[in-house]
Amino acid sequence: MSTNENKQDRRALKDILASFNATSLGEGDINAGTNLLVVKAITLSNLSRTGCGIQPSKLNRMKAGCSLLVSGALSSSHAVNDVVIEVGTNQNNLTAQLRRLIGDKVAEAHKKGLKAVEFPSGPGANPAENALFQLEQKDSLIPCEPQEQWAEALKFPPNPRIDDLAARPKILVTAKGPKDLDKQLCGLHGNRPLVILGLNEPADASAYADTCNALLNGPFPVGDGGETVVANLLVTDAGNVLARIAPQADDKSAWLGRMVWLVDGTAGPDAVENVPEQGKFHVSDTGARFGEALNAVLAKRLDNHNAGTEVHDFNLAEAQIRWVAYLKKMETRLPGITGTARGLLPTLAFGLIELANAPNCKQLAVTPDGVEALGRWIIERMANARAEMLYSADLERRMKIAQKIFFKVAHGRLSDREIYRPLNVQADLCRELLWHMEADSMVRLNERKWEQVEGATFSDSLRNRMALA
Repeated sequence: MSTNENKQDRRALKDILASFNATSLGEGDINAGTNLLVVKAITLSNLSRTGCGIQPSKLNRMKAGCSLLVSGALSSSHAVNDVVIEVGTNQNNLTAQLRRLIGDKVAEAHKKGLKAVEFPSGPGANPAENALFQLEQKDSLIPCEPQEQWAEALKFPPNPRIDDLAARPKILVTAKGPKDLDKQLCGLHGNRPLVILGLNEPADASAYADTCNALLNGPFPVGDGGETVVANLLVTDAGNVLARIAPQADDKSAWLGRMVWLVDGTAGPDAVENVPEQGKFHVSDTGARFGEALNAVLAKRLDNHNAGTEVHDFNLAEAQIRWVAYLKKMETRLPGITGTARGLLPTLAFGLIELANAPNCKQLAVTPDGVEALGRWIIERMANARAEMLYSADLERRMKIAQKIFFKVAHGRLSDREIYRPLNVQADLCRELLWHMEADSMVRLNERKWEQVEGATFSDSLRNRMALA
């Protein structure tokens, strides 16, 4: 990216974050606030009805939805307290309403001496239902072509009734642990759940691997009738377990790399926003508007009188073409990112538009340039965080080898070869570590052989010396 393009990118990021008051969202920490804004936007996308998304003028519909990993104590805390708990409250309210309705219906049936509970007939049939009905009429007065009717029938599911909703009310799926997750993937509304998990220890990555890989692969099979589920994940990592997993990533933890990461830490780049002086914030309704937007998204999803989807007209065509090219360039730093984050821009755009247009709130502006700049910020931080994790792990590995070398030469003067062969260490690495220890006055070269400096101890200052080399 040229210098001029970089300035435009930062300006667009600054504008969109100022519009949503990201610093206020993060209680003074702009990076945490920006992460929270992203979690809110993507959660709104993930909770929308299947098929919702963005309609650019020159591309096909771009569907909303992607999986997220939020790593770090501050951002994870915001995600749980400001998003997860609020979604859970809505789920609980829905469940309570359905239980009350069913309880009343059961009591009414018992009072009337009925053997079955009677529910209202619900909304009228939609065109897909009518098409299937016409196919079953032998003597219909309305002529129909069977293939056309079947094509119409496949476009939408039937308009659900209240008893259908009561049988499949789960929008949010959580689990007590890895063994419980499969059991919870039932009764799913629209077969589109948001699965929320927490990483508590490195072993969780392996334990969740089979189910989470299957969910990320999609579609996930449920039941015996050929039904499938398309789910998105929101994984929180308050203890920064990811940093311990990433350096030793294997097949069982690879699923964590198939999500977009939102990270705390200083790896950068830092977000930018026009803010007042330190300790003061813009007056903002951004926190409250998520609740309004969430209620609106879920109301549209639960609307059983309309089987259609929500599609926002948004000129994202050129940005998306640039975005895929950008992701391809990032593959060396983030293997697989082109597939993982290809749908990030439309997902961000859909959620931000829902947030910007939240009922009872002032309407905010969302621009393609702002969405693209926010997407780049997310991926750059993800790449830098991964590089930092891998570098830290490599540094620790080198420290362990250096310690073995230090204690090896404590038993007498040894040549390079006499050190690295028994320790099974590469010759060049062995020599490099000896030079660092020599510079730190831990060992010295005496007549072409290495020996420990009298009174020297293995010092942690060696880590800083190697980090700066």
